[in-house]
Amino acid sequence: MTIPFPQPDFPYTDVQRSWIAHLLGEGDREFEQGEGALRNDENYYCCLGVLCALSSEAVRADFVHVEESVENYYFMGESEILPNAIRLHGGLRDTGGNPYHTVGCTYHSVKTIESWLHENWMEEGHQIPGGEYVYRIDTLVELNDQGVSFEKIGNHLLRFPHFYFSNGGRPTEEMYPHLTRGFDP
Repeated sequence: MTIPFPQPDFPYTDVQRSWIAHLLGEGDREFEQGEGALRNDENYYCCLGVLCALSSEAVRADFVHVEESVENYYFMGESEILPNAIRLHGGLRDTGGNPYHTVGCTYHSVKTIESWLHENWMEEGHQIPGGEYVYRIDTLVELNDQGVSFEKIGNHLLRFPHFYFSNGGRPTEEMYPHLTRGFDP
């Protein structure tokens, strides 16, 4: 089975291209990956925090240190999810990086499979009996906080852009023929 990755015709914006490049380690700034907050007191970033940092000049905002906070850094009043202004600037569907309804993916099947390998599930998919391939299309926060590397998250955004970015339309079965369940009628 040939799987068409990435989606070559997706209309990525300059902001999206820059964010993905930084996640892939190809940007002009380096970010250390953390979890649980957009940016923590040790200067580690969630994948969404990287987007905030890259967008700070455009939205004329920056991280603010708050001593009495557990997270210690806020961006436009938020510490764990994207501020709406950053969601709009980055063209994301949701402030938590939630995908479009987890449409078209056999997400629930993955939850019941115990033998899949955490290190390979995003690159290759997981083949289950009958030859079907299963991909996890989680929220970006879940991927980040489960320890999925920035590089894998960047590649995931290249493979499934219609699920996360609003500027390319909603995902359809024609766009993702290898994802066979869950599409809206």
